[in-house]
Amino acid sequence: MSTLYVDTITEKTSGNGVQIQDHVVQVKHQAFATTTIISTQNAWIDTGLTQNITVSQGNKILANCDLCSGQLSGASNMGMYIRLLEGSNVFSSQHVEEHLGSYTLNNTHIRGLSSALNAGSYTFKCQVFVLPVASAYFRFNWTGVGESHFTLMEIAQ
Repeated sequence: MSTLYVDTITEKTSGNGVQIQDHVVQVKHQAFATTTIISTQNAWIDTGLTQNITVSQGNKILANCDLCSGQLSGASNMGMYIRLLEGSNVFSSQHVEEHLGSYTLNNTHIRGLSSALNAGSYTFKCQVFVLPVASAYFRFNWTGVGESHFTLMEIAQ
């Protein structure tokens, strides 16, 4: 095995940047602490966790959403689906079962790796689909208690 020691790496063509395969090129992070109540059921709803990122040709995006959520009122069991989108393309989704009483807090995590992208600007977001339960409401980001986070990482290919 060889070891390479360098002080600087200079791009060959100005403006192209230097990319090393499978390394993080850039990171975008959003902390969202606004209390949001979702009473709509049977529909996909934007959580407010949305970010734009400009990527280089062929790179992928690793998205991570940590959603601070819980049941505000209603039945003690409810569920939801959570998904990550690039534009209108779903690239990761999962079902989350909530076994909570009223006014309890839960943290839900989802992550996904996009397919290789063309160079350009893209919008990524996290959505939820609250399963129907009579008189149940879902709340994100209790004021003073928790917040949600959405992180995008461009991965060089």
